Amino acid sequence: MKYVPALSMLAAFGLAGMAAMAGGASAQTAPVLPAPTPITSPARPGEQSSRSGAAPSVLPTQPVPVVGNRISTRYAFVLHGAFFSLESRADTLLDPQVFVQDPRVSAGVGPQAIPHAANFRPALFIDDPASSIANANGDPLGHNLANWLQARGTASLVAVGSTERITLSFLDLISGGHYSLFELHFNPPAPITFTPLDGRGTTNNFVAESTGRATVTVVAPQVLTHAYAIVLVYHSDAQYHGTSRGIPGVTAHHQLILRIP
Repeated sequence: MKYVPALSMLAAFGLAGMAAMAGGASAQTAPVLPAPTPITSPARPGEQSSRSGAAPSVLPTQPVPVVGNRISTRYAFVLHGAFFSLESRADTLLDPQVFVQDPRVSAGVGPQAIPHAANFRPALFIDDPASSIANANGDPLGHNLANWLQARGTASLVAVGSTERITLSFLDLISGGHYSLFELHFNPPAPITFTPLDGRGTTNNFVAESTGRATVTVVAPQVLTHAYAIVLVYHSDAQYHGTSRGIPGVTAHHQLILRIP
């Protein structure tokens, strides 16, 4: 199986991303994120990968699962807050959809145009990990920042005809949390849009185990390309919202994201 870690994203944050942030660039000139480079195994005779453009690297000890004539590809999610901060050239890493208490802050509108109550602001990655997190209205989510930022996951993608079978595995999610998987559509210069990963909003929902683990398989109605990202949405109201994510920052909170290479 081809495995693509988040190394390229983390490197971007550690070097180029931090340099851009220090330069104080405008949020209107977001950089183009480099696509992760898959670590691939060579195709067997008669097989072709469904994803082109990746320079192969031989991994003789890793078997390559094949469905039909397409090789499975596995990619790692990154924290949505980190992805957003790089995209928007924020001055510091932040999460625009969860909030911490700060008595110096007046009511206002934060990043992603999310209104927030007085005494609350978007959480910064440098905040105390033990800080309690809340929604934009100041309602406690019942968890601390460390719980929120420890989430991780991978997605294995297999193109099957005109559809994509996606097997997703997560660790350290909110215990017993209600989650949904959505597609983020990049349509420049038009605004981004969201649709359920399964296209209907019926098989894209799940509840994390008490350990924070979850494994789910979803079939997307089309093969995913770089014009898409998969977003893991946490529902703090413990409700699913069909084809809608809910209210961002209030009942819906993006925790992880994977931009398709």
